[in-house]
Amino acid sequence: SGQVLTSGGASAAPSWAAIPPAGNTVDLVADGAIAAGKPVIIKSNGKVEQVKESYAALSTPTYDTEIQSANMPSAYCPIPIYSASADTYAFMYRDSDHTKIICGQLNSSGQWTMGSPSGNINSSNDYSQHASMAIVPASEVSGTSNDVLAVIYREYPGNNDGYFRLGTVNNNRTISLNSGHTDITGGDLFRSSMQAVGNGKILLAYSRGSSDGVKAMVIDVTGSNSFSTGSEVSVGSSTNSNGVHVSEPDSNGKVIITYTNSSGNLKAVAASISGTTITLGTEVELDS
Repeated sequence: SGQVLTSGGASAAPSWAAIPPAGNTVDLVADGAIAAGKPVIIKSNGKVEQVKESYAALSTPTYDTEIQSANMPSAYCPIPIYSASADTYAFMYRDSDHTKIICGQLNSSGQWTMGSPSGNINSSNDYSQHASMAIVPASEVSGTSNDVLAVIYREYPGNNDGYFRLGTVNNNRTISLNSGHTDITGGDLFRSSMQAVGNGKILLAYSRGSSDGVKAMVIDVTGSNSFSTGSEVSVGSSTNSNGVHVSEPDSNGKVIITYTNSSGNLKAVAASISGTTITLGTEVELDS
């Protein structure tokens, strides 16, 4: 109705009244130019200023120094992983016709100190295709104070099977690789990914290339040079995968296995681990 509620004072009830035809204005001094119809604010000095956005730099960004280790001048696709017990990063890389591991430590100033490369991880002393690594914490493995490093690689040239090898990460920026090389896939390993999932267990997922799809198995690391494997399971409906990856476990211990199918579609399956048994969820397509 165009009325406002007006106070009648401390001893009287409020009443409705018409808005006066004039008044209800205030004269203020402008601080800077104010465009017509724009909102304003009253500043601490009593003046009014047009509302506007302001920007201020929080800080000047800094970047760590980039280095190239003289020990790996021809590295292809280095794969990093971190050992907490040694406070050391391990990088697996291809150097010409060899696959090696080199360790480095990063100090509080962002500077690297690199160790020396390991020997070739491949038993045939050639480069290892489609290799991957995982770190099992020392607290989950009996008889060692160092984190256990697990490596799987494709034996090439050779039978193309997936060979598994254990070692430890040392706090002097070195890797101690054990001599054993064990064929754990019993068939072609084309792409692979490993992830430690707790209690000394590793989930390995891998593809066999064009014929046999994506597989998975649990590896139970019981010592710095001892392990057992669970049964191999088929993952999803893919028959040809050029990529496979295992996520870190969530708070419930579940992991996600992602992979591509023969049409290049991205698929995912949740996996639960109990002992060396894998229980798979329903396959979903992520890019549909």
